Amino acid sequence: MLTLVGEAYLRSRGRQAVLRYQVRQIHLVEAGRFFLPLPKLTVFQTSLLAEDLSARGLTVSRGASLKVRGHGGTFTASPTGIATSQEDMLDALVPSLAKVLRSDTAFLDSNPYFISKKKGDHLLVQLFPRMESFRIWSELRGAGECGLTPDEVVILTSLLMRSTRRVDCVTDYPTDDCIPLQIGRHQYFRAKVPAAEFLTNLRSLNHRSAKSTYLPRSSLLEVDVGVGSFGGPSTDLREWCYLRFPAQEL
Repeated sequence: MLTLVGEAYLRSRGRQAVLRYQVRQIHLVEAGRFFLPLPKLTVFQTSLLAEDLSARGLTVSRGASLKVRGHGGTFTASPTGIATSQEDMLDALVPSLAKVLRSDTAFLDSNPYFISKKKGDHLLVQLFPRMESFRIWSELRGAGECGLTPDEVVILTSLLMRSTRRVDCVTDYPTDDCIPLQIGRHQYFRAKVPAAEFLTNLRSLNHRSAKSTYLPRSSLLEVDVGVGSFGGPSTDLREWCYLRFPAQEL
């Protein structure tokens, strides 16, 4: 795992700060692709990244994502926080990625991490993780990997830390009334565990405990109504997210 270091003037805190962003590329052999989680990028940062890649001799096509060719391969980098390629991207992307640590935050009208809908006495929360959902979710479990990023862990903790509901999730250890789930050579279990247990054992990109819990493939959770508010400026998201979004009552 590589660590990029850069200085940024954090306007919300009114001071210069050193930010450290850990880079970890995941190679999913069965999928035939490399995945590199990125910070969630502002429009300015995306443009800065494109300009630096071009200055280093790569060909960049701009659209919803950056499509980059050169240095013996191609890759796609999305401002939502993920880069993918059939080849190793570290040499091509990392030198330019360090530039994003120098930027200010930007404001959004909506939450980039989840949407919620009230259903009876609880909320249905649809999360938008970079990797931990749908097809990539199965590939990660089959490879014994996890793509949940530090800012996504902060989001889950904020949503569930006061919840009294059991979390419908996947574990790598058996629990009461669990259902075995074999993915590749790895044994998992569909289970419902207390929120505190889910958060304690939650596996992420750079953390693994003796027992691990994972989001369900759908990335859909049930959360208590009235657990508090979420959103707005959050120093906990740090260099993984330069975006701010409106506070949301839950």
